[in-house]
Amino acid sequence: MIRSMTKNGQANLKEDGTRLLSDLPYLFTTAQALSIGIPRVTLHRLAQHSKIRPIARGLYMRGAERVIDLDLAEIAAKAPTATICLTSALGEHGLTDAISKRIDIAIPRGTWAPKTTAAVTWHRFDSKSFYSGRNEQSIPGTNLTIGIYSAERTLADLARHPNLDQAELVEGIRRWLRQPGNHPAKLLKSAQKLPGAGFHIQRILEILT
Repeated sequence: MIRSMTKNGQANLKEDGTRLLSDLPYLFTTAQALSIGIPRVTLHRLAQHSKIRPIARGLYMRGAERVIDLDLAEIAAKAPTATICLTSALGEHGLTDAISKRIDIAIPRGTWAPKTTAAVTWHRFDSKSFYSGRNEQSIPGTNLTIGIYSAERTLADLARHPNLDQAELVEGIRRWLRQPGNHPAKLLKSAQKLPGAGFHIQRILEILT
Protein backbone atom coordinates (compact mmCIF):
# COMPACT_ATOMS: atom_id res chain seq x y z
CA MET A 1 0.00 0.00 0.00
CA ILE A 2 1.45 3.39 -1.06
CA ARG A 3 0.88 6.26 1.37
CA SER A 4 0.66 9.88 0.26
CA MET A 5 3.58 12.02 1.44
CA THR A 6 1.42 15.07 2.13
CA LYS A 7 1.51 16.62 5.61
CA ASN A 8 -1.71 14.81 6.41
CA GLY A 9 -0.24 11.53 5.17
CA GLN A 10 2.85 12.04 7.30
CA ALA A 11 0.70 12.74 10.35
CA ASN A 12 -1.32 9.57 9.75
CA LEU A 13 1.85 7.57 9.32
CA LYS A 14 3.20 8.82 12.64
CA GLU A 15 -0.10 8.19 14.41
CA ASP A 16 -0.22 4.65 13.03
CA GLY A 17 3.31 4.05 14.26
CA THR A 18 2.52 5.39 17.73
CA ARG A 19 -0.54 3.15 17.95
CA LEU A 20 1.42 0.07 16.91
CA LEU A 21 4.16 0.72 19.48
CA SER A 22 1.96 -0.80 22.17
CA ASP A 23 2.31 -4.15 20.38
CA LEU A 24 6.09 -4.12 20.86
CA PRO A 25 8.14 -4.94 23.96
CA TYR A 26 9.78 -2.01 25.75
CA LEU A 27 13.05 -2.94 24.10
CA PHE A 28 12.67 -3.95 20.47
CA THR A 29 14.63 -4.39 17.26
CA THR A 30 14.08 -2.90 13.83
CA ALA A 31 13.07 -6.36 12.60
CA GLN A 32 10.35 -6.62 15.25
CA ALA A 33 8.99 -3.19 14.28
CA LEU A 34 8.95 -4.07 10.58
CA SER A 35 7.19 -7.36 11.32
CA ILE A 36 4.13 -5.55 12.73
CA GLY A 37 3.97 -2.95 9.98
CA ILE A 38 6.07 -0.03 11.23
CA PRO A 39 8.34 1.05 8.35
CA ARG A 40 11.86 2.36 8.87
CA VAL A 41 10.89 5.92 7.98
CA THR A 42 8.28 5.88 10.75
CA LEU A 43 10.85 4.62 13.25
CA HIS A 44 13.04 7.61 12.41
CA ARG A 45 10.11 10.02 12.87
CA LEU A 46 9.11 8.42 16.17
CA ALA A 47 12.69 8.83 17.40
CA GLN A 48 12.72 12.47 16.30
CA HIS A 49 9.54 13.07 18.33
CA SER A 50 10.99 11.22 21.37
CA LYS A 51 8.35 8.50 21.17
CA ILE A 52 11.15 5.94 21.09
CA ARG A 53 14.84 6.09 21.94
CA PRO A 54 17.61 4.55 19.81
CA ILE A 55 19.83 2.41 22.05
CA ALA A 56 22.19 0.89 19.50
CA ARG A 57 22.13 0.11 15.82
CA GLY A 58 18.86 -1.63 15.12
CA LEU A 59 17.74 -1.47 18.77
CA TYR A 60 15.13 0.89 20.24
CA MET A 61 13.40 1.51 23.55
CA ARG A 62 9.93 2.84 24.19
CA GLY A 63 8.75 4.10 27.55
CA ALA A 64 11.89 6.23 28.01
CA GLU A 65 10.90 7.07 31.56
CA ARG A 66 11.97 3.61 32.69
CA VAL A 67 15.29 3.02 34.39
CA ILE A 68 17.08 0.36 32.36
CA ASP A 69 20.62 -1.00 32.30
CA LEU A 70 21.06 -0.21 28.64
CA ASP A 71 24.42 -1.99 28.36
CA LEU A 72 23.03 -5.32 29.56
CA ALA A 73 19.88 -4.84 27.49
CA GLU A 74 21.90 -4.32 24.31
CA ILE A 75 24.11 -7.33 25.04
CA ALA A 76 21.14 -9.61 25.76
CA ALA A 77 19.29 -8.47 22.64
CA LYS A 78 22.28 -9.09 20.37
CA ALA A 79 23.72 -12.22 21.98
CA PRO A 80 21.08 -14.62 23.39
CA THR A 81 23.69 -16.86 25.07
CA ALA A 82 25.56 -13.94 26.65
CA THR A 83 26.50 -14.71 30.25
CA ILE A 84 27.98 -12.36 32.85
CA CYS A 85 31.22 -13.93 34.04
CA LEU A 86 34.55 -13.49 35.85
CA THR A 87 35.07 -10.11 37.57
CA SER A 88 31.69 -8.74 36.44
CA ALA A 89 29.87 -11.76 37.89
CA LEU A 90 31.98 -11.50 41.04
CA GLY A 91 30.66 -7.96 41.50
CA GLU A 92 27.06 -9.04 40.87
CA HIS A 93 27.42 -11.58 43.70
CA GLY A 94 28.93 -9.02 46.07
CA LEU A 95 32.28 -10.80 46.20
CA THR A 96 34.42 -7.84 45.12
CA ASP A 97 34.44 -4.06 45.37
CA ALA A 98 36.25 -3.72 42.05
CA ILE A 99 34.41 -1.75 39.39
CA SER A 100 35.41 -2.83 35.92
CA LYS A 101 35.28 -0.39 33.01
CA ARG A 102 34.20 -3.23 30.76
CA ILE A 103 31.61 -5.97 31.21
CA ASP A 104 32.93 -9.54 31.19
CA ILE A 105 30.63 -11.62 28.99
CA ALA A 106 31.03 -15.30 28.14
CA ILE A 107 29.72 -16.92 24.97
CA PRO A 108 30.19 -20.50 23.73
CA ARG A 109 33.43 -21.12 21.85
CA GLY A 110 32.83 -20.76 18.13
CA THR A 111 30.04 -18.22 18.65
CA TRP A 112 30.20 -14.85 16.89
CA ALA A 113 30.58 -11.84 19.19
CA PRO A 114 28.40 -8.94 17.97
CA LYS A 115 29.54 -5.34 17.86
CA THR A 116 28.05 -3.31 20.71
CA THR A 117 28.13 0.27 21.92
CA ALA A 118 28.50 -1.19 25.41
CA ALA A 119 32.08 -1.76 26.55
CA VAL A 120 32.34 -5.55 26.56
CA THR A 121 35.20 -8.00 26.97
CA TRP A 122 34.07 -11.20 25.26
CA HIS A 123 35.28 -14.53 26.64
CA ARG A 124 34.76 -17.76 24.73
CA PHE A 125 34.13 -20.68 27.07
CA ASP A 126 34.10 -24.39 26.24
CA SER A 127 30.66 -25.23 24.86
CA LYS A 128 30.60 -28.57 26.71
CA SER A 129 30.65 -26.90 30.13
CA PHE A 130 29.19 -23.55 29.12
CA TYR A 131 25.80 -24.05 30.79
CA SER A 132 27.18 -25.51 34.02
CA GLY A 133 26.32 -23.12 36.85
CA ARG A 134 24.57 -20.74 34.46
CA ASN A 135 21.39 -18.98 35.56
CA GLU A 136 19.14 -16.35 34.01
CA GLN A 137 18.30 -12.99 35.58
CA SER A 138 15.79 -10.40 34.44
CA ILE A 139 16.91 -7.00 33.21
CA PRO A 140 14.60 -4.55 35.07
CA GLY A 141 12.34 -2.47 32.87
CA THR A 142 12.62 -4.80 29.88
CA ASN A 143 11.26 -8.10 28.63
CA LEU A 144 14.80 -9.46 28.46
CA THR A 145 16.92 -11.79 30.56
CA ILE A 146 20.67 -12.30 30.57
CA GLY A 147 22.74 -15.23 31.74
CA ILE A 148 24.98 -15.04 34.80
CA TYR A 149 27.22 -17.66 36.33
CA SER A 150 26.70 -18.68 39.94
CA ALA A 151 29.17 -17.46 42.54
CA GLU A 152 30.73 -20.94 42.76
CA ARG A 153 31.16 -21.24 38.99
CA THR A 154 32.59 -17.70 38.84
CA LEU A 155 35.24 -18.48 41.46
CA ALA A 156 36.14 -21.68 39.64
CA ASP A 157 36.51 -19.78 36.35
CA LEU A 158 38.77 -17.21 38.00
CA ALA A 159 40.93 -20.05 39.33
CA ARG A 160 41.36 -21.30 35.76
CA HIS A 161 42.66 -17.93 34.56
CA PRO A 162 46.10 -17.47 36.17
CA ASN A 163 46.62 -14.26 34.20
CA LEU A 164 43.82 -12.61 36.21
CA ASP A 165 44.30 -11.01 39.63
CA GLN A 166 44.63 -13.94 42.03
CA ALA A 167 44.28 -11.59 45.01
CA GLU A 168 40.77 -10.90 43.74
CA LEU A 169 40.07 -14.63 43.70
CA VAL A 170 41.32 -15.11 47.26
CA GLU A 171 39.22 -12.19 48.52
CA GLY A 172 36.22 -13.50 46.59
CA ILE A 173 36.52 -16.91 48.25
CA ARG A 174 36.95 -15.29 51.66
CA ARG A 175 33.74 -13.31 51.20
CA TRP A 176 31.90 -16.33 49.80
CA LEU A 177 32.81 -18.38 52.89
CA ARG A 178 31.27 -15.71 55.11
CA GLN A 179 27.88 -16.03 53.46
CA PRO A 180 25.28 -18.21 55.27
CA GLY A 181 25.11 -21.81 54.08
CA ASN A 182 28.46 -21.79 52.30
CA HIS A 183 31.23 -24.23 53.19
CA PRO A 184 34.51 -25.37 51.56
CA ALA A 185 33.15 -28.72 50.34
CA LYS A 186 30.38 -26.98 48.38
CA LEU A 187 32.83 -24.74 46.52
CA LEU A 188 35.30 -27.54 45.90
CA LYS A 189 32.59 -29.79 44.47
CA SER A 190 31.60 -27.08 42.00
CA ALA A 191 35.22 -26.34 41.05
CA GLN A 192 36.00 -29.99 40.34
CA LYS A 193 33.48 -29.95 37.50
CA LEU A 194 35.80 -27.67 35.53
CA PRO A 195 39.24 -28.86 34.39
CA GLY A 196 42.08 -27.09 36.17
CA ALA A 197 39.97 -25.34 38.81
CA GLY A 198 39.80 -27.86 41.66
CA PHE A 199 43.50 -27.84 42.55
CA HIS A 200 43.75 -24.04 42.78
CA ILE A 201 40.52 -23.69 44.76
CA GLN A 202 41.59 -26.43 47.20
CA ARG A 203 44.95 -24.75 47.77
CA ILE A 204 43.30 -21.42 48.61
CA LEU A 205 40.73 -23.09 50.86
CA GLU A 206 43.53 -24.77 52.82
CA ILE A 207 45.05 -21.36 53.49
CA LEU A 208 41.78 -19.68 54.45
CA THR A 209 40.20 -22.42 56.58
